[in-house]
Amino acid sequence: MTGFSANTTGTGEWFGTGIIDPAGVFMSPGVGTYWLYYEFTAGGNNCTGIDSIQVTVNAPVIANAGPDVTLCLNEGSYQLTGFNPLVNATWSGPGVTNATNGIINPELAGVGTWDLTIETGTGTCYSSDQLELEVLALPNVQAGPGAVVCGNAAIFDLTGFVPTTGGTWEGTGITNSSTGTFDPAVGANTYNLIYWYTDPTSLCSDTSTTTVTVSPVPVANFNVPVLGCTNSLVVLDNLSTGANQYEWFFGNGDELNGFEPNYTYPYPTQGVFDITMIASNNFGCADTASNSNEIINPPVADLVIDPEMGCAPLLVTFDNQSVGLYTTFDWDLSTSTSTDSIPLPITYQQGNDVVEYPISLTVTNFCGIVTDEDTVTVMPQPIAGFGTDLNADCSPFEVHFNNTSTGLPDTYEWDFGDGTGGTAFEPNVHVYYADTVNVDYTIWLYISNECGADTASQTITVWPNTVTAFFNTSVTEGCEPLTVQFTDFSDGANQISYDLGPVNTGQDNPTYTYNEGTYTIYQYVDNGCSYDTAQVTIVVYASPNIDFVPNVPNICSHNSVEFIAELDGSVDYEWDFGDGTFSYLSQPIHEYEAGGNYVVSLTAVNDNLCTTTVSHPFVVYDGPQASFTIPDQVGCSPFNVCFSNTTTAGNFYSWDFGDGNTANTTDACNSYTNEGSDADIYTVSLIVQDMQLCADTFEMNVIVAPQPICAFTLSAEESCYFPQTVVATNMSQFANGYEWYLDGDYYSGLLNSTYIFDEVGTHQIDLTATNSFNCTASSTASYTIHPLPEIAFSVTPDEGCVPLLVNFNNESTGATSYTWMFGDGSQSPVENPQYLYSVAGAYDVGLVATTDEGCIDTLMVNDMIHAYRLPIADFYMDPEETDIYSPEVHFFDDSHYATHWEWDFGDGSQSIMQNTVHTFPDAGIWDVTLEVYTGYGCADTITKIIVVNDIFNVYVPNAFTPDNDNLNEVFLPKIDWYSIH
Repeated sequence: MTGFSANTTGTGEWFGTGIIDPAGVFMSPGVGTYWLYYEFTAGGNNCTGIDSIQVTVNAPVIANAGPDVTLCLNEGSYQLTGFNPLVNATWSGPGVTNATNGIINPELAGVGTWDLTIETGTGTCYSSDQLELEVLALPNVQAGPGAVVCGNAAIFDLTGFVPTTGGTWEGTGITNSSTGTFDPAVGANTYNLIYWYTDPTSLCSDTSTTTVTVSPVPVANFNVPVLGCTNSLVVLDNLSTGANQYEWFFGNGDELNGFEPNYTYPYPTQGVFDITMIASNNFGCADTASNSNEIINPPVADLVIDPEMGCAPLLVTFDNQSVGLYTTFDWDLSTSTSTDSIPLPITYQQGNDVVEYPISLTVTNFCGIVTDEDTVTVMPQPIAGFGTDLNADCSPFEVHFNNTSTGLPDTYEWDFGDGTGGTAFEPNVHVYYADTVNVDYTIWLYISNECGADTASQTITVWPNTVTAFFNTSVTEGCEPLTVQFTDFSDGANQISYDLGPVNTGQDNPTYTYNEGTYTIYQYVDNGCSYDTAQVTIVVYASPNIDFVPNVPNICSHNSVEFIAELDGSVDYEWDFGDGTFSYLSQPIHEYEAGGNYVVSLTAVNDNLCTTTVSHPFVVYDGPQASFTIPDQVGCSPFNVCFSNTTTAGNFYSWDFGDGNTANTTDACNSYTNEGSDADIYTVSLIVQDMQLCADTFEMNVIVAPQPICAFTLSAEESCYFPQTVVATNMSQFANGYEWYLDGDYYSGLLNSTYIFDEVGTHQIDLTATNSFNCTASSTASYTIHPLPEIAFSVTPDEGCVPLLVNFNNESTGATSYTWMFGDGSQSPVENPQYLYSVAGAYDVGLVATTDEGCIDTLMVNDMIHAYRLPIADFYMDPEETDIYSPEVHFFDDSHYATHWEWDFGDGSQSIMQNTVHTFPDAGIWDVTLEVYTGYGCADTITKIIVVNDIFNVYVPNAFTPDNDNLNEVFLPKIDWYSIH
């Protein structure tokens, strides 16, 4: 004890429970509160004073570092568990980042095995313990150099990564996570790819990253005319995008560089050349485009004429020996033109002189126009011709000649028809004679040249000095008005006149129209030589007297009118209604198709077969002109059609839509439906009336096409994992065209479609189905990849002695139900369960978390719980019973699994030896307790009874010590009721 004192000289001593030395040495008798006393005796007067102090002995806190820990180097900040005490303790050692809470970082400690120490308390309550921290090295993981590729490169496997098997690749573009297969089709960009690997022995994982750069690919595209010419620049229209370098290959071994280089195929090379252009960019990516270009030569014109010269009529044939591809021909043959390759032969006629016909052939193709020319020379045949000053005259008749022959004749020969002739170009006057009858003389002219001969003739009449009157009529009887044609057949006359009855005329062949009556006609003839007269009688019969009226003054088109005739002696009738139609009834009924002002005529015939025609105007009102229009006659069901009334002059309307629906408005709308698979045709009619109640009807067909039935099924509608391949199976009907869309973007035009989803979310799949009528229908479905729950948990404690009660702390997110696996076959659905481990061992802890959507994830932690076995306390004694004369007993430990022993002999004495010897201070029955501990602090206790017998002996001491210590103070032997032997 310290801090005590007195204010005077003297002596003092301590006493009380636990004082083992009056000078103030205290030994704890055990946990509890004890009063200690200090008594001081002053020197000289022996006065005493006493004071007290209370001493509290607390149970010591035994530091327990918990189980050893094995961590990977990259484990990150780690919370030690299972240690004691949780507060008022300090951790130290490599990697400790929080000495108060026991948080370590294995990366700070480094690879190796390290001792971590926990300390608690001070002085006599100080306690410490250690655990072993093993930091495992990470596997050697290298993602390799990555790659730089063009966007049109083939799918390839990454190389240079370590280890080459067993790892997993992640990142955009990866199509096989095991082999590191990358698809450049993901598009131009730089992609960060992660390679991670778990060592199968240490279960430590590490990652490494690399990049794949997908360079953009230019789009090569150009146009070139399908046809070109030699010696002409090839017109290149470069439509490429994303490129800055261009190589051109012209299909004949020639190559050029540049955006649109100048190139000419040399003459006479021609043919079809495949022009190829390779477009590349600064990234070294290239694309190729090809087009065909046919190169031809300009044409060469060459015409052949056979013959080139000859007599008319000259038959000429033509031949075309021109050269050139895709040529057209234009022949100018002087008398005609032709576009045939070889025109048909032509016969060239003569002129009055030698005629030269220019011939040309123009040959045209894409590369040029050329012309070849020649001439056809036609020599004329002679054509005889002549005239006389008179063709008839009284005898003697003097004839004068005029030679009109053409064709460059070389010879002339005349035959005057009276036995004489001549060879002059034009003969002199020749005299002809007649006696008592007219005499005809035929005069001939014969001409010739190297191309042939020709003749001409002409007959003249010589009258004698007598004439004969004679004429004929076209009719001699008929109906009025009767027109008669008079024809002169007199002989020898040169002056003719007629007395036609009502009139006279000097015409040779007059015409006159007669009314009813009988007429005598006279002809008078004279030739200056003699005179004669002839006559004929003409009888004209009367025509019928007729008229008619309609039963109404006017009428509407498409309505009936009756015409009422007034007939006098008529036996046959014919009506002309003025609209191109006729009738042979006496009182016909007629219907006019269109309005207008018509002239109606009636023609009647009497018994003399004489006819009369009478005409009257008749008004037919046009009435309305019904018509309407629609935006489209063909539509898809439901087809809503609005009809625009384009009728003219209408006042009242009646609609029939052909499907049972009607309307009486000016304009109208109707909705048609078609639930079948074929188109339906509806006849729409509009009946229109005007204020005169004239009506018209207009009809039009409306075709209503059926809608296709659009439907599809997905091979799955949701998943919790990706990537997922989903097949969309088309179930549409009555359709023949399809368009698939994914999240609003066009995806495919195939019958069925396949999708690969590689991220969490909901994706919309749309299908548009089209039939042959271009009617469309759509269907929509969605596919969802649900997120997995994020599992995390901790346990408190993670080690201890059986029975070990462990609290499981669920730190997961995104889940709604859980299944705990405690490692001994037991499970629990409780979110934060407690579980009692009754059997020692290391237990794997697993948690299965399930979301609302049924997505399941599992986290397993191996050897997370360490339940330590209890020791089995036992001991035996030697002897098992004794007496006060031999109070020393040997105690032997017979426990199992113990590493620490604590003996309590029941008399206030203790020992921590495994095997011990104890001397009991007195007779009695003593409870001896052995409490044993394992290395993990697990304890077991056993208590046994030791009997120390009180055997009576007379012992008479021969000395005593009267020193006021209450021991052997007096000498007083006393024996009672024992027999002394």
